[in-house]
Amino acid sequence: MAKKKPEKKANEPDIRLEDAMNELQEIVGSLESGQEPLDDSLAKFERGMELLRVCVAAAFPMLNK
Repeated sequence: MAKKKPEKKANEPDIRLEDAMNELQEIVGSLESGQEPLDDSLAKFERGMELLRVCVAAAFPMLNK
């Protein structure tokens, strides 16, 4: 089985918006495939929600400019 790369925590201050969006896109694709076990899907969903918060927090200041 392939080794998974360590994931950054979404609340880490050094995560870039682009990185968060890319990881979120991968998670969405994985969840849409329906091939993940339920436990993995729930963990990915939670991670996706963390990443979504990062994206929203980064995007709102840009929208107000």
